[in-house]
Amino acid sequence: MPAATAVATLSQECPLEFYLAANESARCCYPSTTPWPLPVNQKHFNSEDIKNARMSGAIMNELDSGIPKILRERVLSSTAYLVHNWQWTFDDKPKRKVLTVHTSADWDSAAWLRAAEEIHNLLLSNGVLETTVELINKTRISHKKIIPECVPEADRKYYGEIQGSIFKIVMHELKTALVYIGLHMYSEASLVSKTPCLFIFFKPGSVYDWVRLSTHLSQVIGDRFKLQFRPGRYVPLAGEYGLPAQGEFDPSLPTGASISRVDDPHCGGTSGVFLDLEVNQTSPRTPFNLAAGVHKTLVTCHHIIAPPRDTADYQEALEYGYPLPSKPDANPLIVCPSQRKLQESINALEADIAADNAELGEMGSSSDQTEIATLKSGIKTLQKELQSRRQLQSRTPIGKVLFSTMQVMNPTHCPNINPADCALHDHFLLDMALIRLSARDAHGNKAPWHRESSPTGLSNVKGLAEPVYGMRVFKCGSQSQITSGMLSGQSFFADHTGLGWFQSWTIVGDGDRRFSEGGDSASAVTTKSRELVGQLHGAVVDPAEEPISCMTPMEPLVDYIKARVPNSDLTLSTEIPSLVDSPLGKIQNLVASIGSKLF
Repeated sequence: MPAATAVATLSQECPLEFYLAANESARCCYPSTTPWPLPVNQKHFNSEDIKNARMSGAIMNELDSGIPKILRERVLSSTAYLVHNWQWTFDDKPKRKVLTVHTSADWDSAAWLRAAEEIHNLLLSNGVLETTVELINKTRISHKKIIPECVPEADRKYYGEIQGSIFKIVMHELKTALVYIGLHMYSEASLVSKTPCLFIFFKPGSVYDWVRLSTHLSQVIGDRFKLQFRPGRYVPLAGEYGLPAQGEFDPSLPTGASISRVDDPHCGGTSGVFLDLEVNQTSPRTPFNLAAGVHKTLVTCHHIIAPPRDTADYQEALEYGYPLPSKPDANPLIVCPSQRKLQESINALEADIAADNAELGEMGSSSDQTEIATLKSGIKTLQKELQSRRQLQSRTPIGKVLFSTMQVMNPTHCPNINPADCALHDHFLLDMALIRLSARDAHGNKAPWHRESSPTGLSNVKGLAEPVYGMRVFKCGSQSQITSGMLSGQSFFADHTGLGWFQSWTIVGDGDRRFSEGGDSASAVTTKSRELVGQLHGAVVDPAEEPISCMTPMEPLVDYIKARVPNSDLTLSTEIPSLVDSPLGKIQNLVASIGSKLF
């Protein structure tokens, strides 16, 4: 059956992944009439059952000579190579055996289908049964890649005018399946030009009549934007990460350090924004047993310190969001860095030292003395690092959680109101926890190094900045370290944990590098001029694993803290060595506090 007929077959209700696969004009399958969805994750190709599912050498030799001949005769292409693998289904059915043939030929549905059929017959003649043949030209697949560039202002204005209508249509049709709606610049391999594209993410496996929905939306957006559906999910960026592979640990609590709960090693993230919380003496009573005075605090994410109900479902919690506990956590203790990852690193170091000592013991007197000296020096370095990590393992907690929350400001129910009223306005996600730090922990807000400044490492944050569309931003996280990107606008998200819809600033990483990874939750986002913009809390990830990072600006976070702690002032914590009780230090302290005062 020609691929065009297959697309018509899928014009009725079907899983989104199958609809997208059938509409790719550079793929063809036989005897199955539609292409199978591309694997969600490349790691599937590396599992043991795939490695053991290889064809014999004799059969491969037969295919190596037979398939190029078929391609030359049917699709006029002599460029092809073979990959024998398993592709996975999305509905828990048994795996399907696929022979993928990559070709550089131009698309011709009839010719490609005949070639696939002949290759299938070639497999049968060699005793290879129950195998689907797929022809694919990956350079022609129209996978739209989000790029860190600004959508023209006229297009953004128009998108703002029709956004309510788009949201209402999608929510009416697929309320529980919708994950994200946003406008971005995109590029694809088959196009040189860059075009604004409306990206709409749905939960993987969502079933619907996608042709009908596409037609309905196209009547609203017209020819102004491209339209792209994608399977995806909102992912909180917690994780068991954040430990340097080598190098001595910083005994202080630096920006971007890994933190975790003492009683639950599954909880982990990044040390976020440091604040000096000043409780005024005139306060009628001090909440959370806070005495009058200045308290050193750390703002992190709620999902970092709130574990899933069942730790066995940890991976599922990362993918689909944490279930919210019925009651706030009772002042859990927080440590730095993640204790689970720390123990793994200690075990790895011990194994490396044992292996190096064994190698040293096997060296005789005739061995190269320089090589022996180098090996001994390496062992001493590893032993020093091991001692440092063991000391850190017994470290007392950095502080206690004062309060923690995960809620949406001014929750709204857009499907029940007029489209014109469904504009984005103050519906940010408050995924935050406030930790009171112990007095001994050195800390301060630092801006990451970036190419536009001198490469001197992290430096003090100088103040606050309002997020602006197109702003260049930077972050230092415990997992992906220092990254850069661009604020690509504000969009609606849903994490399907009972919170409903929330608003977030989106960030797209530069080049092919992601702006954030699992373990970067709570990282501070700063500008080129070292001003604090907001705090990371999650990302939307599609099957190509191209994430859109999510950030809450500082203002709603600060407003919430001040509401929970009345009669208090908040100041950005900074590290200035000369801030001592000398006359000069007092002057510097005054200047610094004026520059870092939040409200």
